[in-house]
Amino acid sequence: MAERKHTIVCTFEQTSPHISAHEIHEWIHDQLQVIEHSVKMTHVDGTKRQVYINFMDDEYVQDILRTTNGHADYIHVTGEISQVSIDFAGMGSRLVRITNLPPEVPERTIRAALAQYGEIKTIQDETWSKAYRYQVANGIKVIVINLTKHLLSHKKIDGNRVLTSYNGQPLTCYGCGETGHIYQVCPSRHGARKETTSMTGKTWTQITANGPHHQRGPEEKQKDITNNRISNEQQRVSQM
Repeated sequence: MAERKHTIVCTFEQTSPHISAHEIHEWIHDQLQVIEHSVKMTHVDGTKRQVYINFMDDEYVQDILRTTNGHADYIHVTGEISQVSIDFAGMGSRLVRITNLPPEVPERTIRAALAQYGEIKTIQDETWSKAYRYQVANGIKVIVINLTKHLLSHKKIDGNRVLTSYNGQPLTCYGCGETGHIYQVCPSRHGARKETTSMTGKTWTQITANGPHHQRGPEEKQKDITNNRISNEQQRVSQM
């Protein structure tokens, strides 16, 4: 499918009743309020219950995701309601929210910190409700970026520990940097703790007894010779 950054995927619940192609097109028009000339192509994957919508430009995609917040309903003729998740198709363009970043951090610093993850399109401040007379920033940066690899959920920008989140973000461990688990259950962390615990039961003398810096004196060597002689004598007597 061409230009995935211009494509969104609508995923219907697997348990939802069958929906015809015509009904899907009407839902796109009525529920998502998509203008016909803004769509380049649609594709329905019946097995996965997914509908791909390829748009003419990226801004329209951002508009839909902001409006729906990634979720919508489909009302069947029977009155039954199915949940629909809406997201970018593939890695592509993502709407990333960053929290805990002080407002004085310049935009160029943010761009430099995130450059390794893809091409940044826009950086904006999220604001509180428009009920206020003047716009009030709520401390969250909203970044549109064409991702080439996933962002860690915890990251440092200009010395500040920030949190990042976006649809489809995998679990990432800020300890080892691997995906699929969080820091609290990190295998590397628990492995290090187990090693430390096993050593705490030993005294320093026991730990260093067999080390390269431990030198055996004449008395200890003589005791070893005597013990070996006694052991040999005992074995000789037992064989008689």
